[in-house]
Amino acid sequence: MKATDILTTLGDMDDDLIIESEITGKKRSKKWIKAAGIVAACLVLAVTVSMTWFSIADALEYQTALSFFEENGLSTDGLSRSDVKAVYYDIITKSFTYGKTADVLKKSTYVSGLELELPDESLSDVSSEASEKDYNSWDTDGSGIILQADNQDIFNDEGAKVSQKSIVSCYKNDELLWTKEIPDTHILIDSYLYTDNGLVFYGMNIVWSSIYDNTTKFYIGFIDNEGAFEWGIVPDHGFQYENISSVLDNGDGTIAVISEGDNNSLCLSLYDKGGNETCFKKNDIGSHTVYKASHFKDDYIIYGVMNRDEIEYFILKMDREGNISDDFISSYEADDMKYSIDNMTEYGGQLYMSADALPKDYWNGNNEFAEISKYLETHETYNYYIPDEVLTPIVQKYNNAVLLGCDTESGEPKRFYSVSGACTGKLSVNDNGEMEWEVAKIISTHFSPYTSASSIGGKCRVYRYVFDQSGKLIRQEDTGEIQYFTR
Repeated sequence: MKATDILTTLGDMDDDLIIESEITGKKRSKKWIKAAGIVAACLVLAVTVSMTWFSIADALEYQTALSFFEENGLSTDGLSRSDVKAVYYDIITKSFTYGKTADVLKKSTYVSGLELELPDESLSDVSSEASEKDYNSWDTDGSGIILQADNQDIFNDEGAKVSQKSIVSCYKNDELLWTKEIPDTHILIDSYLYTDNGLVFYGMNIVWSSIYDNTTKFYIGFIDNEGAFEWGIVPDHGFQYENISSVLDNGDGTIAVISEGDNNSLCLSLYDKGGNETCFKKNDIGSHTVYKASHFKDDYIIYGVMNRDEIEYFILKMDREGNISDDFISSYEADDMKYSIDNMTEYGGQLYMSADALPKDYWNGNNEFAEISKYLETHETYNYYIPDEVLTPIVQKYNNAVLLGCDTESGEPKRFYSVSGACTGKLSVNDNGEMEWEVAKIISTHFSPYTSASSIGGKCRVYRYVFDQSGKLIRQEDTGEIQYFTR
């Protein structure tokens, strides 16, 4: 009997058969027995049909789950039929609560992602208090400490430059803590690192011996929390030119310096509390530029680019002795986008990287400048003026912030978050053990083709996303800060 026949039979049953089937104390008639038999047969058929429909639905559900596994490179090894379906629903609903989901994702190439939304706003939506803050000095490490260095030339009575001095001022939450003149000369301070013991500041030491022969060494110094100058050194590692790429606090009183020697050597130097160099190692890897270095487990991870005919990015692991390995992915990209990594940190068993996403053919004409040119060709303007409401959406289109959560062994991305129309910012772990990612939403722009430094400028509103150890987004915060950007 077909399913349609069964439904017809159930639908055509007489109501009196149901009525006469009521249980009473009287002797049952043969009519009741006949009716009861029909009802029982129909119930059996109904259950059979229900079970058949359930089996069909279950099979379709299972096939859908299997297709999802296959499309996303997920392995079903060790999973039962119910496990496959449970993991499938756990992923597509972004619950990530089923016990076997994590193991499946660890063995796969699947990347879970989420587009984070920010409110649409213009500069007029920003409060006057926020607009008036220029933020020309930035708290780079979340400590609230800001260091400003004023490099001044010293002249003799004849007006000739004879020396140079640096005056360092330390602020916390806009309050001046101390000002110190650095006794060393011929130095240019350009950055700093705040530690529990004080401030490590660093830059360049330039010595001109002739117009054709000069040496540039890096300079690193230390000032304690009371503003007392403790030490300043200019290490000589045998290079004519050596500059600092990153300075990292090891948390044990030692400082790690990642530097580049003559553009060919990638170096590690370690310094103790007294400024004594306890370790130095150079690795000749060829002409390169280091963009970023960060702690990675007990070692370091370094991101940069090889200076060759074609741009070739690299991510290297380096241990505490300066030995390197290159078993990480060299670059990160999507189907039509390439990611430029800005910050890195290890958190919750994953390596997180904040990046800016650009079209792969960005430098071949697929960019905001090309769209601006098209607009100027088709619109009459005065001095190339483009209204904010026209220019800002164009610039937003080509600026997207991305956060990647990667496997700590292979570097394979396992999780990502993206924010459209924004630039990536600081990535750090706060005092509560939560990871914070800041993004700068572009809210206002202007076009200035006559400016030598940049053609596009504007303002961004800074938002902060906070994540727990599992990588789950737990809150979004408006910092109230306004950041400037140029292109």
